[in-house]
Amino acid sequence: KGSVLFFADLMREIDLPLEIDFVHLTSPKGEGVKIIKDISSNVEGKHILIVEEIIDAGRTLTFLQKRLLASNPASLKIAALLDKPARRELPVEIDYVGRVIDDRFVVGYGMDSEELGRNYEDLFIFRQ
Repeated sequence: KGSVLFFADLMREIDLPLEIDFVHLTSPKGEGVKIIKDISSNVEGKHILIVEEIIDAGRTLTFLQKRLLASNPASLKIAALLDKPARRELPVEIDYVGRVIDDRFVVGYGMDSEELGRNYEDLFIFRQ
């Protein structure tokens, strides 16, 4: 859900025919990755761009990347609005990064704290 605004803005800048699909994954700390909503498109032979709002631990992204690569896409690239390498648990190679940030919790521009803050126009550091 968090990448929806970034995704919409990015999609308007891509001047190519495209298809979109959504995947919803979760990876609670200490547990494996759970699929809430799986991909419904056939990606074989297609150029795939995974769009993420923020990459921190890298568990869900690594899972998704391996899952999509198993379907033999023509290429697979990753775009992230924010990269938080201080939280990285698994190595992740990001092709397009908007900004690298410190280990801070951010809300706004689609990102939330318990569903609050998604509609904020800008990004804010969340303070409890």
